[in-house]
Amino acid sequence: MMKLRTIREIIKVAEKKIKPNAFKWINGAAEFGNTCDRNRDIFRQIGIVPRVLNNNKNINISKNFFGRKCSAPILFSPLGGTDQFNKKSEFIFSEIAEKNKIPYFFPNNSGHTIREINPLKKKQFLNRSMYLDNDLNFCKREISDAEKNGCHSITITVDSPVRPVSYNKIDQNYDARKHYATKPLNYFRKKKGKPLTWNVISKIRKMTKKPIILKGILSKHDALRAYNLGMDGIWISNHGGRILESDVTAVEVLSEIREKLPKKVTVICDGGIRTGTDILKTISLGADFVSIGRPLIYGLIANSKEGVNKVIELLKFEFLNSMKLAGASNFDDIKKLKKILRFYNESR
Repeated sequence: MMKLRTIREIIKVAEKKIKPNAFKWINGAAEFGNTCDRNRDIFRQIGIVPRVLNNNKNINISKNFFGRKCSAPILFSPLGGTDQFNKKSEFIFSEIAEKNKIPYFFPNNSGHTIREINPLKKKQFLNRSMYLDNDLNFCKREISDAEKNGCHSITITVDSPVRPVSYNKIDQNYDARKHYATKPLNYFRKKKGKPLTWNVISKIRKMTKKPIILKGILSKHDALRAYNLGMDGIWISNHGGRILESDVTAVEVLSEIREKLPKKVTVICDGGIRTGTDILKTISLGADFVSIGRPLIYGLIANSKEGVNKVIELLKFEFLNSMKLAGASNFDDIKKLKKILRFYNESR
């Protein structure tokens, strides 16, 4: 195994180790994949004006996440279907998250139970990510399961009421569900229930005192409505470009959503983040945390547990390095950096 020095190298190693249709599944996106591509391209349209000669030798990048002190403003995105690449993938993600003091969002369309992931109920950075529907009994069971098994917070995905059309997946005739080590526990949810509504979300809020985050929001109006219903966090995301070919990225709407919300609301942002500078730019636009998805899968395939840990190690190092080069000593400094937002000049 070659020494993995960059995420770009990790991606190349991962691509060589699995079949082409499986690799295309990881990178799969809605329709032609234009939104997915824009998630990456948009970072090239964000310019940072660095400040120089600042004594920023000692930088602390730790961050508080609902009472948990995290080593960096980074989260593990909920990742379904990864046991097709490693039967212990979800255990690996949780272990590396605990080791690095980074929140891991364990999905309920997984191949394992929370009890299996957290048998002793001692994990501090385990959180639950849920696909729910309008069946309140089902919602209660899922939330109760998360509470009983030591999950710190709950995220509800709200941007995928139906399965999207992906030309890449259709052309490849690749159905990831057939390659799970075990059938996903929540496999039949969408066939039985009707989609979530705001009315159901308001009732879910009353079911638990745990922090609740809505994931998949791109509208400032939806973000404000979620806050008014008592949500503790807003996860700005276009689902990695996998759901709607809308060609709108999370970072394009990040600032206007952040401005509509009180500071106490935790704002998470994801989509196309691959470098420390991407993290710097996302936080400078108003995010409290960034979430990482596909790079963790690449790390898993490239070198199992060591590969996942390497992805986090690289991102933390690059983020710290980017802060120093930009002349920022803390998170407040990052948000004060002057940004050149070229996408603001687009006619959309």
